[in-house]
Amino acid sequence: MRRQWISPLTGVMTAAAPAGCGVSDSAQTSGTAGTATAVSTDTTQEAETSGTGDTGTADTAEGGSTQSEETASSGSRILVLYFDQGENSEGAGDTEVDAITSASLYGGIPDGIDQNDVLAMKNEIVSRTGADEYAVRINEKYAPAYEDMVDQAADDQDDDKQFTFESDLPDLSSYDTIFVGEPVWWGGMPQSMANVFEQPDFSGKTILPFGIHLGGGFGRILSQMEDMQPDAAVSDDGLTINGHTSNDDARSQVDEWLTGLGY
Repeated sequence: MRRQWISPLTGVMTAAAPAGCGVSDSAQTSGTAGTATAVSTDTTQEAETSGTGDTGTADTAEGGSTQSEETASSGSRILVLYFDQGENSEGAGDTEVDAITSASLYGGIPDGIDQNDVLAMKNEIVSRTGADEYAVRINEKYAPAYEDMVDQAADDQDDDKQFTFESDLPDLSSYDTIFVGEPVWWGGMPQSMANVFEQPDFSGKTILPFGIHLGGGFGRILSQMEDMQPDAAVSDDGLTINGHTSNDDARSQVDEWLTGLGY
């Protein structure tokens, strides 16, 4: 049964109001999530408060792994694996489509945000650590309009949708540490990221989560990672920030986080 529209940002049934209204911009560095009551047409359920802060701005043209010259020469054993809404929307990289995606989320792009914070955070981590990176790109893209995307994202989770990817998932055998970045959708992972965690073997790897939200921290993402990859070490010291944070502030928070981790 088609649910009434419930904002994944607040967990409350609402009209298509601008996302993130009345939500604090503070960062969180733990897996603790708040809860809110989500009401559908046929049931009342407890759901973790969640959010996405994607602006829909694509960072790279193609999915898959990239390796910098610095990484290749240093023999890095660090990977940044991430999912970005903009890179997985129909027409990603097209200026008009990116503008539609951005405006539908924000009602206009806030000052200080030139790209969404998942990409800003990812780029800062790669720059600081010399890590390899893998962009999760699905073949079946999301609608660029935010209201359409959130409905589709909820259906994907409900149906346990199995996505296919533009490129093979990475071989993790040569990595010790994996930074995993994503937005929080409906209190948990985007379904494509759940698919990723069902496939490669993360055994013996240290997973450092990072990402964006609009009120609920990591939601249930950390517990999902632990359930799907019980032989990996999922860190409680991940970094999640509000998706309306300026890019400069996001980079500063990542720098402080990485320093605390010893990078």
